[in-house]
Amino acid sequence: MADPTPTYAAGRVYIAGDAAHASPPTLACGATIGIEDALALVELLSAAGHTGPVGGDRSRSIEVALKAYSYARQERGLWVVRAARRMADVLQWRDGQVGKNDEAAFLAAYEKNTRRIWDVDEDAMVDAMVDEVKREFEKFKAGQA
Repeated sequence: MADPTPTYAAGRVYIAGDAAHASPPTLACGATIGIEDALALVELLSAAGHTGPVGGDRSRSIEVALKAYSYARQERGLWVVRAARRMADVLQWRDGQVGKNDEAAFLAAYEKNTRRIWDVDEDAMVDAMVDEVKREFEKFKAGQA
């Protein structure tokens, strides 16, 4: 499985969920990350709608919002893929850091990875993305002036 695509959006076309960051089922978080993507898209497109057309162009507003979505979700998507691969190695006793039959090390690796999924602050994620899209709108509008 290759790393996720370097961008999740081009123009007004985007990908989300497994299309953006398919990974083995070892973290059991595919649906969770897909729902986070959906939340990000809804909030960013809503922000684009409330901000108004960029330069009088509604499609440009959507492009700016999708660019912000891609930027905001890329790091987490890449982390999920890599962490799931590592957990596959741990579960199959191929991970050199955990070793064979080391239950405590296995549990520590599992806990570390799952905590990063479970303990995400969705509100902070959304706030940061909306702030980013607003900054992008302002930069674009400043260039149009």
